[in-house]
Amino acid sequence: MLNHWGLVDGEDVGRIVFQLIDAGILSKTEDDRLDDFAGVVRFDDLFEAGYRWP
Repeated sequence: MLNHWGLVDGEDVGRIVFQLIDAGILSKTEDDRLDDFAGVVRFDDLFEAGYRWP
């Protein structure tokens, strides 16, 4: 489902978070950056590679 929405990695989630910050829904500290989300996780690696279907 995440892939269907175009979310493939943590950086995609970071872009959503920063859009919510820009909209005033979330807040951030002066140290928070979009780069904090870069290279953290790829969802296909996290959910598909090691996932065991019941």
